Amino acid sequence: MAISRSQKEAQVAALKEDFERSSMSVLTAYSGLSVAASQELRKQMKEQDGSFRVVKNAMLKRAVSESFKDLDISDLEGPVAVAFGYGDQVAPAKTLVDYAKKHGALEPIGAINAQGEMFDAEQVKQLAELPSREELTAQLVGTIAAPLSGFVRVLDGNIRGLVTALDGIAKAKEA
Repeated sequence: MAISRSQKEAQVAALKEDFERSSMSVLTAYSGLSVAASQELRKQMKEQDGSFRVVKNAMLKRAVSESFKDLDISDLEGPVAVAFGYGDQVAPAKTLVDYAKKHGALEPIGAINAQGEMFDAEQVKQLAELPSREELTAQLVGTIAAPLSGFVRVLDGNIRGLVTALDGIAKAKEA
């Protein structure tokens, strides 16, 4: 059953809104994925504050051209799905690449960040290898805390040495 022009316009508007809201949108070749596997992937994306949608190429091209004036994805072919990440920029790439490793049905085509910069498939795979925002925050806190804890140990060592010296003097006076 064909959809009307107004339905198509509504779908393009929804896609455009998703592109404008997302911090990273990963395009992937969508084929060979069962309904159950697709639902599992949607669930994983939702847990990562994202979404996963299968879209028609014509609607995708129109939404991208309306959202990002300088971006050209006219060479896009075959069935395509888009993973939108609304929080962490690395999360959609990481989720898709990890899922593709387990199931082998998805292949990243590229990605578009919030500024309209296009990434190729290899860059998407490199993004997926980056640590998540939480991991980076933990590493930063650890890096900041390391010198402070070392400084505390140094001060503690000086105080411990002073107490040991005073204890030795006290024992010497008792004897």
